[in-house]
Parts: sequence; C-alpha cells; structure tokens
Amino acid sequence: MKMLSLLRRPLSYKYYNVTLIIIIVNVVFFIFKVLMPVTTTGQLFDMAAGTSVLNQYFALIPESVLRDGYIWQIVTYMFMHGGFFHILINMLILFMFGTQLEREFGSSEFLLYYFTIGIGAGIILTFGYPLLGMSNAVVVGASGAIYGLLLAFATRHPNQPVYIWGILPVKAYMLLIIFTAIELFSQVLNPASGISHLGHLSGLLVGFLYFLVRFGINPIQEIRKNIR
Repeated sequence: MKMLSLLRRPLSYKYYNVTLIIIIVNVVFFIFKVLMPVTTTGQLFDMAAGTSVLNQYFALIPESVLRDGYIWQIVTYMFMHGGFFHILINMLILFMFGTQLEREFGSSEFLLYYFTIGIGAGIILTFGYPLLGMSNAVVVGASGAIYGLLLAFATRHPNQPVYIWGILPVKAYMLLIIFTAIELFSQVLNPASGISHLGHLSGLLVGFLYFLVRFGINPIQEIRKNIR
C-alpha cells in the first residue's frame, strides 16, 4: 500500500508550456539530422530509406542497446524523425493533444506521462524486436508517446470531436478504437512494413498502465462510462 501511495502521490500543479519545449527539441534534432551525411543502416521503421548517421547513435536500434550499451537510445529515439512529413504530423498531433492535456495535468505530470510512455515503449521495442528477428531495426519518432496522448485524451474527453485532416469530425474514443484496431492488424499482418506498429501499440499499453497505476483509472471502463 505504501508503494501504491507513493506512486499516486500528486505533483504540484505548474504550467510552463512544456509541450512547446518538446516540439522545439524535436525540430532541433531534425535540423541536425538533415545536416548530417546520409547512409543506410538496418531495417528502417518510421523513416525514409536514406538515414542520417546521427540515427546510428540516437535512433533506437535494439542491437546497439543490448550489445553495445547505447541505453540512451531508449530516450533519444523519441526526438528523431525520418522526414519532413513524419515530424510535421507528429508535432501537429503533439500540439493538438499535448497543449490541452498539459493544462489539465499540469506540466510536471504531463512531462512524467509523456516520457514514461516514450521510454516504456522504447524498452518494449528493445526486447520485442529481437524476439521478432529484427534486432537491427532502426526506430525513430515520437509516435509511441503520441499514441499514449491519444489514449489520455480519449479517456478524459471521449466525446470530443477530433477533426481528421481538419475536416472530418470523429469522436476521440472512436478515433482511439480505429487506430488501435489498425495497429493491431498491421502488426500481425505486416510487422516489417516500415512503420513501427509495435511502437504505437507499446505506447498505448504503457499509457493504459500509467492510468491504471498512477491515477487508479481503467481507461476502458472510464471511456465506456462516459461515452454518449
């Protein structure tokens, strides 16, 4: 009980727009990546066929983490992106969900949630891809953490519409269901598609566990209770 009480201890509410800071850091990493020489390394996920040598050190490569001890990659891969549209879409979604969630959670809680999901997903990928025979996979992007934000947003605001392409309104809980189903089927049918479906699913899983352990909330039950 003491451990659970410690895990659920609330953080003091402060707001300092950490979402914008995260976006800026992502953009800085992307600029450095573009300026670096291009090579090709391993099976690429969430990225173009040509990749900066910067990815060799900061993208998540399970083999590098487990064999060479590049444990920082479990964190830094979240700030690496494959191409302009990859980072553009991720940062737009981060801004859309992140700004509202940060105001509700407070910046400290939001930061803890975001990095717990990203790092947790990174750990799952580090051990998961070798089991799938993909130990040299190169994983980049904030997508795992972004999926965790989608889970949080749908849990707190299941009925709020999210506008796909800025036009088509879809309720947040339906969007969560649709994207979860897509990722599950994609991971089973085409795990080496060039998109880290396992990373997206890992973000959802870690986000679910965070709500369960940290907030004492089961997202599935919470959504079912509030949808209309």
